[in-house]
Amino acid sequence: MVVYKKALELGSHGFIEWPYSCPDMRIWTGKEHFWIDIPRRDEVSFLAELQENEIGHTASVETCVAVFDHNPDSYRVFRTGSGERDIGSIRGFASCLFLNDLGLEALKSGTFQGRSPDLKHLAAPGMRPTATYAWALVAKGFGESAVKHVSRSYAPELYAGVPVWCTAGSDAGAQLINAEGFASVRGGNSVGGVFSISQPLASQSHP
Repeated sequence: MVVYKKALELGSHGFIEWPYSCPDMRIWTGKEHFWIDIPRRDEVSFLAELQENEIGHTASVETCVAVFDHNPDSYRVFRTGSGERDIGSIRGFASCLFLNDLGLEALKSGTFQGRSPDLKHLAAPGMRPTATYAWALVAKGFGESAVKHVSRSYAPELYAGVPVWCTAGSDAGAQLINAEGFASVRGGNSVGGVFSISQPLASQSHP
């Protein structure tokens, strides 16, 4: 199990340590195994570049690192091979923004900036979010398997019952979103559309 400990400044409460953990998950796709875990901080810039290459017009490296620093739980990577935690093992990743009330209000009103999210719209680390925004998915060849299993890597005590929202950033993404049962909220069922689903992250307990 990977565990991150980060000192957080929480106003008058001073500094605390909050553990971030993800169970080691070994998944069989029918062709190969892959692992799901939390990336190291020094891997996030690589993930941002991978996202730009695969999707385009996405968040900057600085923004991705800022989101990770705010809450490492925002990222999951998919690794192949032996599961060694190095950049060479990364086949893709998923990232989420855990929104507070202000973030969900901005998302519903159309003022939410997915490429440069305001950290004030994100739930404090370790706090139950109001909604989860599926920020990015890069998982060529096993996208459906990744979506199916990545939710099981999130702590149910924080995320069970939290609705999921997303925006389609590509034709392939729109197809996957529709296949997963998301309902269109704004902009139709194609690229640029905003979707939501009542089936939340962490709907299943850890294996």
